[in-house]
Amino acid sequence: MIRTILFITLYVLSTFSSFSQKQDTLSLKSLEKSAFQIFKIADFPKAELLKTTQAAYLAVSKIDQDYMVSLLFGINDTLFVRTAKTKVKDDKYWCNAPFVRYSHDTLISECNMSKGIMMTQYFMISKGKLKFIKSFIYDLNETVYKNADKALKNNDPVAYCEAYMAAQYYADYKIRIKESLFMAHNLASIHYKNGDYKKAADLMYGLEQNCGGATSQDVADLFPDKFKRIWGDASLFYLKSNMTNECINLAKWFLDLYPKEADIYLQYGDALFLKKMEEDYKKIYGLYIELMKAQHSEASIPSRVLDRMK
Repeated sequence: MIRTILFITLYVLSTFSSFSQKQDTLSLKSLEKSAFQIFKIADFPKAELLKTTQAAYLAVSKIDQDYMVSLLFGINDTLFVRTAKTKVKDDKYWCNAPFVRYSHDTLISECNMSKGIMMTQYFMISKGKLKFIKSFIYDLNETVYKNADKALKNNDPVAYCEAYMAAQYYADYKIRIKESLFMAHNLASIHYKNGDYKKAADLMYGLEQNCGGATSQDVADLFPDKFKRIWGDASLFYLKSNMTNECINLAKWFLDLYPKEADIYLQYGDALFLKKMEEDYKKIYGLYIELMKAQHSEASIPSRVLDRMK
């Protein structure tokens, strides 16, 4: 993974040949036959267009190890006027789908290469010539990786997830959420076993609230059984630390996804009982008892549930 800013500065005298030329008209078919890729130039001033043209484009074709880059003005969607071109030597970093924009006689081509690794190229339009000025590569997510590494060193799963939620053009965020969940659950389980229910609950609640996607179906599909266990345990952590509202809300969400999880009905009912919501807790306990009977587990129903149903 690239984590350092890499500057590759290629100056005009050593890296390009540029020239103005007699304007020629090219069809879209002929450009495609010559393997040109065509990219519309955003913000190109109308005053700079030819009288018969509608938009400006940058067209690029690879020739051996070099690239031919042309400035085109579109007469319509299939016919173009080429006004200038330049050869860029050995620029291996050219990508296939740049965003090209115009700013103060300069064409700026910006491209996301991978996971926030960006390449920017500059072309100057001057006196009918198109000149390649420079290119450089930088990492939009440099700070993200630093913050994530720091969170790992501090054993902080919430900060780890938050770091990656700030990443740009990053495709593996679901994997990072999974890692955050595993880390948080492991730490919370240790706190719970040590009798520190509040720490266990606060850790999982922090992840639930601040790690976008931590309760999403997309993430659940990556590891369904472990996902159920993590959030089922979180419901218990909330209950044991008297976070009854949080327990109830999590149980409602959980049971929408997994309606046959008897343990969650039990925790849900217990939370409602603590809030003295008699009609509600009896209803939820009733559903819990039905599930336990269906699973032939009546003997495992806690006596408190049967007492509270009287």
